[in-house]
Amino acid sequence: MNVPSFTIHDATNFPLVEIKTDRLMRGYATQWMLEMEMLLCNEKAFVLLLYDAERHDESHEDRKQTVLWFKRNRQAFGRVCRGIVGIEPNKTKRTLKRAHGNHLHGGTEGFDRKLWNTEDQTVNRITFSSVSEDGEMGFPGRARLRTTYELTDDNRLLIAMEAKSDKLTLINMVNHAYFNLSGQGNGEILDHVVRAVRRELLHACRRGPAGDRRDPRRQGHCV
Repeated sequence: MNVPSFTIHDATNFPLVEIKTDRLMRGYATQWMLEMEMLLCNEKAFVLLLYDAERHDESHEDRKQTVLWFKRNRQAFGRVCRGIVGIEPNKTKRTLKRAHGNHLHGGTEGFDRKLWNTEDQTVNRITFSSVSEDGEMGFPGRARLRTTYELTDDNRLLIAMEAKSDKLTLINMVNHAYFNLSGQGNGEILDHVVRAVRRELLHACRRGPAGDRRDPRRQGHCV
């Protein structure tokens, strides 16, 4: 295997092979496929190291060519590649990802810590807005955020949240306020009955009574 001929991959520490994401310029697919073929022909096991590439501007054609290559060479690649390891170079982001195995509350600068502007206000309704810039807390896309609180004539509190991003991203906005419906200082909320009315439900790691409240449930049974 001619290691010096590699420009996208760094195989000097073989069997560790690092993908140099800063070299993945537009039109890289041809050279990338050539180097991958060389790794397969070497017939020796290796591990791919991939550093965070969120700033990488990948063209549709490059992405298409690499995906098709993997489809054509899936079995051969699986025989020699023993694993693909993603490495987050940013210390802050690594710390966030280690916290409880997830990205808790959107990171250290989540939406709860942002400064929201008053966009619209009436006697019983108010709308706040904010912006999450592209790359903020590691998430792609510039997202415009809006939250509206409305107190209805029949004494209901309605909370509507919406977000629109200019890139494909993950957004999960939720209200995190808790109310004692019996009034402040009038005991606990364990006897409150809660029901989540929704069209869809996504199960994550929590299942059972604590995670599914489509049916009315007493709070004390869920804690």
